[in-house]
Amino acid sequence: MEDVTRALMIAGGVFIGIMIVTVGMVLFSSLGQYTDDTQKQIEENAVQSFNEQFTKYINYEDGSPTVEFDITIQDVITVANLAYENNKNYGLEDKDDYNYYVSVHISGVENNLEKNISNKTAELLKNKGGKKLYKCTANNVKINPNTDRVCEIIFQEYDM
Repeated sequence: MEDVTRALMIAGGVFIGIMIVTVGMVLFSSLGQYTDDTQKQIEENAVQSFNEQFTKYINYEDGSPTVEFDITIQDVITVANLAYENNKNYGLEDKDDYNYYVSVHISGVENNLEKNISNKTAELLKNKGGKKLYKCTANNVKINPNTDRVCEIIFQEYDM
C-alpha cells in the first residue's frame, strides 16, 4: 500500500511540474509577442515623427487653385538644415535605397540643397529674401519604400 501511495505522489508531482512548465512556456510566448508588438509600435511612431518634420510643409494640393499657407525661403532653409542634420547624424553622404538620406530641392533652382546649406544660406536669404514664396505638394514629398521615411522633398517657387 505504501508503494502505491508513493507512486501516486510521484505521479502527482510530475504532473504538477509539467503544468508549471507549460504555464511558464505560455507566459513566455505571450510576453515575447507583447514585446514584439511594442517594439513595432515604437518603430512606427519614430518613423511617423520623423516624416512629420517634413510633411508639415505640404501646403498645396495638386489641382487646387490656392495655396493653404505660405512657405518662405526661411522655411526651405529650415527643411534643408533638418535634412543636413539627419544625414550627418547617420553619417550619410548620398542617397541609397536602404538608408535614411534626405535630399531637399528647389525645383529648377537648387538641387541637393542639404549638401551645402551652410554655404548657401546667406546667398538664398539675400537673393530670395521676401521676393518668392514656395509650394510643396504631397507628390513633391517622396517616401523611401524600403525605410518608409521621407527621402526627398521638392519646393517650387512662385511669385507673390
